[in-house]
Amino acid sequence: MNNYMYFLALIADALQQPNPKNVLAEALSKIIQLGKDPRYEQVFLQFQHFMIEVSKNWEIYFSKPDDIYYDNLQDLAFQLATDIFQGDQDETQNILDQIRSHPPLWNEYDELCSEAKPARFAHQQMNIIVEYEGEHFYSLPIQITPITKMISGALPGRYIIRFNTGRILWQGELKEHDLLWGKAFPARELELAAETEERTAIVTREIKLLDGEMIIRIIPKIESGCIEFTIRQ
Repeated sequence: MNNYMYFLALIADALQQPNPKNVLAEALSKIIQLGKDPRYEQVFLQFQHFMIEVSKNWEIYFSKPDDIYYDNLQDLAFQLATDIFQGDQDETQNILDQIRSHPPLWNEYDELCSEAKPARFAHQQMNIIVEYEGEHFYSLPIQITPITKMISGALPGRYIIRFNTGRILWQGELKEHDLLWGKAFPARELELAAETEERTAIVTREIKLLDGEMIIRIIPKIESGCIEFTIRQ
């Protein structure tokens, strides 16, 4: 069974269950997670197109603004606003009609488009800029595929995270207990920090931006910390 048929099989199986709404939500959540894997990139794009075609019926199952349907629409709005959506003109218009039917999402989409205009006019790629104490620290390009990027060498101090168009997404201070293992976990030995390098990292802070489209996780290390960016597409 190819990956696309596997996605459809998950949906078909969910619809046959006694309580399809809950099982369907679980199936869609699993598909979205798989879509973050580069191996599923193309098939997930095809599945998104499939979701567009059935979106009118989809709202029968997911009518609340915090459901999987709305989450997927947020993903598509972000792709359109940042000019990385790969669908055709009809698909684009279909998505815009759906976004327009949700005023809060339309306002967010409109704001993102306004921020992206200067970059498009100058033929520049949309980037996320990280500044530390007023100086450039890192630049992260917005791509078509889901992004997970770890930035190392983060020291305590004031940070600003913004688009290269100027819009500030977050600003604040990362303290020693956010970034340094000895301050975050003074009772734990440094050997545990080294072991953690080989396993799942321990997160001291999680910051959600753009209605969850971007997630920033702060991970303490021995001498300096890491900032992990995850951008859903």
